[in-house]
Amino acid sequence: KAFFVDIVKKTPNKVVVNVRNNVEGYFYYSDNWSKHWKAYDNGKEVPIYKANYTFKALKLGSGTHEIIFKYEPKHYIYSLYCYFLSIIISLMYFSFYLFNRLYGTKEVESKKVG
Repeated sequence: KAFFVDIVKKTPNKVVVNVRNNVEGYFYYSDNWSKHWKAYDNGKEVPIYKANYTFKALKLGSGTHEIIFKYEPKHYIYSLYCYFLSIIISLMYFSFYLFNRLYGTKEVESKKVG
């Protein structure tokens, strides 16, 4: 057998594939190419080539490979940071408001005698 492919895990943001091949060549994966996809061959990042204008391909040497495709869009990660930061700021503001409302100083009216 010249090659063996086993898809171990497939989610929308991550694909794990085990490949065993006897010759050097390209591993073609018919999933849409995007600049936000990263590929790792046995833990080392490798370049993803466009295959047939829209799919992904990796150049592999002979042997056993654990291929991991990860979808890592930077704008998505930045938006998550902003989301969690805004939640923290909102909780802090609400906590200070509530604390001031419950335990804050109260104004006392003074009357003039006279």
